[in-house]
Amino acid sequence: MERALEKLPEHQRVPLVLYHFEDLPYDAIAQRLGVSLSKVKTDIMRGREALARVLMRSGASHEKFDS
Repeated sequence: MERALEKLPEHQRVPLVLYHFEDLPYDAIAQRLGVSLSKVKTDIMRGREALARVLMRSGASHEKFDS
């Protein structure tokens, strides 16, 4: 999973990790990163999609991230 996450652009990886692994809510992530709430939501959604593609290409099994 770590290697797959490293392949994501930073603007997707960071909020995705903060949300799923640090259990921070969207508004706390937005405040911490100094971006809008809508950007956080968009980056997490796109990050999930990109991560799923990376994992599928690598042949690794994965769970779909749900918000």
